[in-house]
Amino acid sequence: PDFHVPDAMRTPMSMLRAGISGQHKLRISYTRADGAASERIIHPVGLVFWGETWTLGAWCELRGDFRSFRLDRIASVAALDAHFDGDGLLGRYLSSLRLLAQPAKQGFLLAGLLRRWLVVLGTKHGVISKGVGARVALGSPRNS
Repeated sequence: PDFHVPDAMRTPMSMLRAGISGQHKLRISYTRADGAASERIIHPVGLVFWGETWTLGAWCELRGDFRSFRLDRIASVAALDAHFDGDGLLGRYLSSLRLLAQPAKQGFLLAGLLRRWLVVLGTKHGVISKGVGARVALGSPRNS
């Protein structure tokens, strides 16, 4: 869906969705919040809408870990000829989010935010959940 997608992001988002469904590695040019630019080769897992911002969840080869990339900070996207094995990748990504969701000292629980605001779309294994306010079962690619 093109839910809250600015015109400038429609083409890059289509390329990201194709990378997710085809399990293509992608090269992105990304700018962090502090202005530092980098080139990354990623294995895209899914697209997430956090209230007002689209984010890409992906395995980052540079960091050797899962990362979240804001779409408005991705300057370019290019599909590579290389593929990745996506079996179990979504589950591992969601598990990494669950690890982050452990209660913090301040009582903040990321999982609560995920259940209220997360919309995950376009994964190879189908749609996890649609709509703002959807409840997402972490660790399972089924609808909740």
